[in-house]
Amino acid sequence: YRFPPNHSSAATTIEERTKTQIYLHAGKLHEAITAVEDALNQSNLHIFRFNGSIVEIVASEDKKSADEGRKQIHFHTRASLRDRLGVIIECFRYSIKIQAWYRTNAPNDLIDGLTERGALSSIPRLKRLTDCLYLTGDQVVCKSGFNERTRVFLGRDVPTPSILKAKPERASAELSYIELKEFLATFPFKTATNEAVAISALLALSDSANLGNVPLFTFNAPTAGTGKSLLVDVICGIATGKPAAVMSRGKDEAETEKRLHSAALRGDDLIAIDNCEVPLKGDTLCQILTQPKISIQPLGASRLINIEKQVVVMAKGNNLEVQTDLVRPTLLCTLDANCERPETREFAENPYKKALKRRDELVGHCLNIVRTFQKAGAPKQAHPLGSFKTFSSRIRDAIVWVGSPDPVASQNVLRTNDRSLETQSRLIAWLWTNFEGAPFRVKELAEILCKSPNGDAEDVMADAGFVRNGVLENARMGRLLRKLEGKIIGGLRLPREGTAQKAKCWRIRNMQTNWR
Repeated sequence: YRFPPNHSSAATTIEERTKTQIYLHAGKLHEAITAVEDALNQSNLHIFRFNGSIVEIVASEDKKSADEGRKQIHFHTRASLRDRLGVIIECFRYSIKIQAWYRTNAPNDLIDGLTERGALSSIPRLKRLTDCLYLTGDQVVCKSGFNERTRVFLGRDVPTPSILKAKPERASAELSYIELKEFLATFPFKTATNEAVAISALLALSDSANLGNVPLFTFNAPTAGTGKSLLVDVICGIATGKPAAVMSRGKDEAETEKRLHSAALRGDDLIAIDNCEVPLKGDTLCQILTQPKISIQPLGASRLINIEKQVVVMAKGNNLEVQTDLVRPTLLCTLDANCERPETREFAENPYKKALKRRDELVGHCLNIVRTFQKAGAPKQAHPLGSFKTFSSRIRDAIVWVGSPDPVASQNVLRTNDRSLETQSRLIAWLWTNFEGAPFRVKELAEILCKSPNGDAEDVMADAGFVRNGVLENARMGRLLRKLEGKIIGGLRLPREGTAQKAKCWRIRNMQTNWR
């Protein structure tokens, strides 16, 4: 080993200290790591395992920010973890030259072993950090600290709202729903269903500790300045105490995937996608919405890690569009101020500041609705939304139970505005008109196009993206038919019907009269 210049000062007599002493013996690294883990678990440092990393819950020291003192997750690097370990442990190596133990910093192999132990580690796993009241069963958790049962760290002591001290009854839940409606009455919701989507988003973010998959909440308006961003900030401010940190979509799917994965890996409560000018779609977004666990490759690493997703996703845009598979896991809230320049409107009080003032009270109303509904036996109000069973039974059914419209009904507008679905519907209807159940090949579609180059055939094919410079691209047409195979659109279904002359045959069927 390399030693300090003055060995005698480094190898002082071991005396009683408050720090845990770790003696590093060759071949016993596992014992040293276990001793360090025991010291961490017994210390007053809030260190956890989270999304494949060692993290610590620390208080923000930014005195110029409103977040001063707010708890946040700090991801440790090798250097920062070595620094924090120096607070609670002392490492010693033995020097044959001086025949004594001397102090040293925690070595790299100890730090790496502590970080990479994963599931074998005794350091507790953190599920999420919050400074909002939350429910565990029918009990309200309001005391700061780590809850071993839920694996949730509450960053502050929260006074229990009076509504949660009373006995949970349906009348009080209905009163809570009215209070939330009155608070959001400032926003110009187009319909009562749109208002229900906003309230369900608020309940979902407040109760996210108990939810798995949560639908995508989209906020739409015909004109900029209607209040979409303010509404998202109000919802986020009530549930988290701070405005939403927004992100934009990347230039391509790969860039968007990196941004979404980074936000999920960081443990954000909310991902707010802003200024959605192009239609929302993408495999990554669908996976984050519909899968309880996702595999992520951290930037700069060659390995995949599985993380527990604890995030609510919201998106906002003017005349926002949602396409393809993203329609099913999406709820739509539309605002319409019915004026040319909605940004000129004046409010008696800033809604966001008002939300922060009444934050604990409003969170209490949200949790009161959920808790009372669960106490009543969670009576089923509607068929569960696929992939969102817990959300349906805790949030959707709860607000319908207290008199709200069904927020899932907002999907009807999304389906009507889905241009890809409209294109597929036109194609399926055109195939039925021309073949009426007879088998056909892609080659025969090209022949019809040649016979009527300026008719309905070319319009339908062009909308579907198969016609380039007046020529039908058979390969693209074949790929879409394979994608539509077995799908029912407008009562019509497109199954495969064997082969003819080494080419695949298709047959369009009317499911109402020709069911198999």
